[in-house]
Amino acid sequence: MSRGQKVTVGGIEFDKKGDAKDYLNELLKSYEPGDRVSQTHTDFLMEAIKGHPDYDEKFGSGVERFYTDYAEFGTVCFWAALKNGEPVKFSAKSLVPVKKRKK
Repeated sequence: MSRGQKVTVGGIEFDKKGDAKDYLNELLKSYEPGDRVSQTHTDFLMEAIKGHPDYDEKFGSGVERFYTDYAEFGTVCFWAALKNGEPVKFSAKSLVPVKKRKK
């Protein structure tokens, strides 16, 4: 039986990637669309977004706050209100590191 790959997201170590995804999805579901994310969860997300594959491009201007809201097809995701005034959406899944495939 194969074991999951340990992964750290936002300073929290998870036994496997699925546990990290579950944690992030539960965090997302704990808020209604339009809710501002609590300071405790903001601290976690500030650390977690550093692992986003497009961190510099998406969050380089700095994050003012996080909230949840609707995205495409009626889904709900995390949003960052950037210091430059721009809103940026990101999925919980995008914060979990992926294993790079060998070419």
